[in-house]
Amino acid sequence: MADFLKCVFPNIPKINRFNEIPHSINQKDIIGISNVITCDRCLLVGSPGSGKTSLLFQCALSCSMEGSNVTFITPYKLETMPLLIEGAKQPDHNVMKRVHIMYLHDRTSLLKYLSSIHTKSPLSHVILINKLDYYTNQAQVTDRTAVTSEICAYLLDAICFLQSKLNALSVPTSTSIKCLLAASVSTLGSKDSPILDIYQQFIPTVFHISGFSNEKHVFQLTTAKGDEKRCPVLRYMISKDSIKVCEEASLSTSNTT
Repeated sequence: MADFLKCVFPNIPKINRFNEIPHSINQKDIIGISNVITCDRCLLVGSPGSGKTSLLFQCALSCSMEGSNVTFITPYKLETMPLLIEGAKQPDHNVMKRVHIMYLHDRTSLLKYLSSIHTKSPLSHVILINKLDYYTNQAQVTDRTAVTSEICAYLLDAICFLQSKLNALSVPTSTSIKCLLAASVSTLGSKDSPILDIYQQFIPTVFHISGFSNEKHVFQLTTAKGDEKRCPVLRYMISKDSIKVCEEASLSTSNTT
């Protein structure tokens, strides 16, 4: 279950130039997730309006549909249902019951919740944090590095505890349970590179969301390892009703800086 992109884009196959394309897919109409591997510790970085909340919430619903218990943490109340990926199943009552939405308005509340997560029932398989930088930015600028490290450490401790506990409670012969941790932050400037480095120490896979060309409401998801150039994963378009993956991005081999 712990594969972030497959949960965010449940109907989109993972493909790249070197993978065999599934026989069920018409090669001329491929839409796919490129240049990535399975990941269970992920950070979404993008500007406001780029769909970060919707992508995280789609992940929550997809995980719940597979029977996982999900904790979705956000600093603000969700006034409306976030947009879903086009073609994804609509959630029913049972799916929504497994998504536990926590409105935590400050850093103290977040840390208190994470430190008591072992007392919650049922145990979560997934922790998703919308606007993680909201909590780190509450500190004075001079303290942001320490505060970011502290919050990330609490997060990692929480997810590791849950994973250990869930595996201890599972049937010995069953497949090992891998818990999922994902968060979103607003685009970081060049002055914030030390903060991004801290995030990556705890959440190693970073997906950057940026506008694509001059096309309004079209965004490109890219990833990179270390100092490598960013590789395109896919492109998507945000409409008033849903988020649609763009066909022309399926097997792009060009890099963006």
